[in-house]
Amino acid sequence: FPFAVTKRMLQSINSAGHPFVFYLHPWEVDPEQPRIPGASLKSRFRHYLNLKRTTSRLHRLVRAFSFAPMEEVLGNWTENET
Repeated sequence: FPFAVTKRMLQSINSAGHPFVFYLHPWEVDPEQPRIPGASLKSRFRHYLNLKRTTSRLHRLVRAFSFAPMEEVLGNWTENET
């Protein structure tokens, strides 16, 4: 998704009082990864589109939100839910 859409969705989750988990596959930050010969158009679209933008978008998200280890976030969240 475009950065603005991702940021808006994550802000919506936070506004509802919920933490979110953000995960990237290691290959998503490697724009120079080898291309798989014979991959379908769908696979090429999902795996290779905008790879060069991933790192900069990740840096923007890190600056826009607070992050913490899952153990800490889930511990705080479950304590607040009880």
